[in-house]
Amino acid sequence: YVLGNCGMFVQTTDAGEHWTANDITKDGTTLTDLNFYDRNTGVVVGWGAYYVTTDGGANWSIHKMPHDETYADFSAVSFFNATSFFGFGQYNGLLSVSNDLGATIRPIAFPQSNAITSVVKTKSGGWLAVGGGWSMFQRGGRGTIIRGTLPPENATAPLWDVLAECPVGGSAQIHATNGGMLQCISADVTSDWLTYPLISTDSGIFWHVADHRYLGYAGIHFPSPDTGYLYNNSNLTEGMRTLDSGQSWKPVVMQSPLTNAGIGPPSFGSRDAGYALGGGYVLTTTDCGIHWKTDTIPQPTVSPYPDCKVYDAGPQHVCAVDSLHAFVTLRVRDSLIVQKGKNFYYGMKIHNAFYQTTDGGATWSNLDNFPVIHALGTI
Repeated sequence: YVLGNCGMFVQTTDAGEHWTANDITKDGTTLTDLNFYDRNTGVVVGWGAYYVTTDGGANWSIHKMPHDETYADFSAVSFFNATSFFGFGQYNGLLSVSNDLGATIRPIAFPQSNAITSVVKTKSGGWLAVGGGWSMFQRGGRGTIIRGTLPPENATAPLWDVLAECPVGGSAQIHATNGGMLQCISADVTSDWLTYPLISTDSGIFWHVADHRYLGYAGIHFPSPDTGYLYNNSNLTEGMRTLDSGQSWKPVVMQSPLTNAGIGPPSFGSRDAGYALGGGYVLTTTDCGIHWKTDTIPQPTVSPYPDCKVYDAGPQHVCAVDSLHAFVTLRVRDSLIVQKGKNFYYGMKIHNAFYQTTDGGATWSNLDNFPVIHALGTI
């Protein structure tokens, strides 16, 4: 079976050689997940509805959820006996259970409030479910893992335990100092855009917020299991250092030729040597960021577009291979108009230039023979 938006439901009975469509929703409801107890008994869930078959998919009964404050869109479903299944709500983290093949369904108490998006059956007879939501740490909460087990006597629903909840936003970074201690930083977790340094002492099962939250730190590096640094994305000189594996942090002054400029996430090729981008420059350090110096990469002068000229360029991504070898990409704006002060957006195009250093940033060379790349995510 394949599910999709607007009621898409297609199935095969010959290992994928042929496919047929079946309009089981009758109204174009988006479908999100399905599960079969055996060859005949199955359930499909979607936005505000679920559908049950007892004849191998030849016929489906339609069950609409009430339109109330629960906002009952489903994201995942699974059977736990021949007549019972559970389904997770897509946005509100609700859990619903049916014990009569879908004739009725009810919400039950649940140990977390984030939307679950995927459920898998384990070899031990239980379930693992993962997902995320918006209510864990006010904003951007993601990374929920829960485990379900079925009690042996007359169970009407599985029992669920939260294994891990990591408040990780979209710009998170993670760092491992050894097999047991992990550090994580996210500037996207709270409503006031502060930063939570997080630590885990059990290989990432549970995450704990460090002693405080800090403004605008977008980079993290641990040269040893005990010592680590946070790098400021608005003022590079205002760093933070930990001497206890990330459980507590204290201010540390970092020296930089840039005034009131921050850096993006640094890339370290060794214990002490690293590279970063900030203020339109490439910065290098040989002491974990206590001292930074700027390097200048020659700006490209030739546009790959015959009708354009280079307007300006700036470093976009950096990746260190080791202490001496690193790569940098420049985002180059090409325009039909190159006079400063003019509207360069007229006829503007974009390409990316690639540079490398093999001497720790003392010199940079352009890498030729790359295809024109308009949008580059990372390197």
